[in-house]
Amino acid sequence: MLGIFLFVTVHNGISVEELANSIDVNRKTAQLLCRKIRYLMEIDNHCFDLQSSFLEAGCFYIGGKSHNGKRGLGTDKQTFLIVLATDKENNYSYRFKTAATQSENKENVLDFFRNYIDYDKNTILNTDADGTYNIINKRLTHKSQIINHDEES
Repeated sequence: MLGIFLFVTVHNGISVEELANSIDVNRKTAQLLCRKIRYLMEIDNHCFDLQSSFLEAGCFYIGGKSHNGKRGLGTDKQTFLIVLATDKENNYSYRFKTAATQSENKENVLDFFRNYIDYDKNTILNTDADGTYNIINKRLTHKSQIINHDEES
């Protein structure tokens, strides 16, 4: 249980070596635990439609150093769309949905919302100033603003 707790709560992630040392097991056991946790997280991600009155959406990129030297939308790294569910507006998330995609464009965003997100006209979606999410403006309440969770409310 301690290994699972550390895996999901350590802010910058935890390496297999760090996990093995923290829970006093060998490297192979820690590696197996990490694989199983990732598998369970993947299953959980596909078992439900995200449902909440307050959502936040964005995009992130995974991979090593970009081969083309560009960052953000211009990068050649793997693109992921993510939607976070919160229990009140601009609060920390309690659940999320993510999926790999070819690029962050309007068609992919619309497909992602159709397939994975349960929303209606009263759902509030917060995004940064990216116009990609404007395609769903008529289907829910969309607010384009950058949220700083470190500031006191």
